[in-house]
Amino acid sequence: MRVALIAVSNLSEVPECHMPIALRTDVLTQAIHMSRYPIYTCSTSTVAVSIFICIAQSYDTHQHIATPSILEGLLACCTYRETHACDGEEIAVLALKCYTGVVLAQLIIPSLHLIPTDLHASIEKLMSETLSALSPSSLKEHDENEKMFWYTLLPYVKLLYLWPGNRQRARDCEMTPTARSIVALSADMILLCLHGALLREVHQ
Repeated sequence: MRVALIAVSNLSEVPECHMPIALRTDVLTQAIHMSRYPIYTCSTSTVAVSIFICIAQSYDTHQHIATPSILEGLLACCTYRETHACDGEEIAVLALKCYTGVVLAQLIIPSLHLIPTDLHASIEKLMSETLSALSPSSLKEHDENEKMFWYTLLPYVKLLYLWPGNRQRARDCEMTPTARSIVALSADMILLCLHGALLREVHQ
């Protein structure tokens, strides 16, 4: 099963595969379930989340993956790994929370209206905890150890250019403080990953 998950993860890196994968609710649901299987480690959860990182780069997929069941599953994966972490997995769990935060940020910055409001508080908590506990250098070291290299950073840079417009809309529109918070935290999550990636490039 893990081999199949890795295969889907590899395919998700191909832009032409983003929508076909996003339309396969059964595949995405199985990936989320596997991320919480006791027989697998945190690295398997990271592989599952990486699928969502890749397919969320295509905005057309957002309406298919920003669903309550998928978002709740991603958040539950982080909770499960945090409460069942083995010795030495602390950074791996933080990195998993970071990757999950990146998935959520990719959805929130351009498509906040798709995120169920009853999940805003949980998303805010995940992002706040991750940003306060994980440094760019720790993320860099984990990525190098796990060989979790993102070969292009352009999708994340593009998101940051969208963020000022969303921030202004957050001021102009009737939005809750929590909604405003997760928009700002989403940009911080992207910046954390970019900072970690830049540190890796400097040291190569």
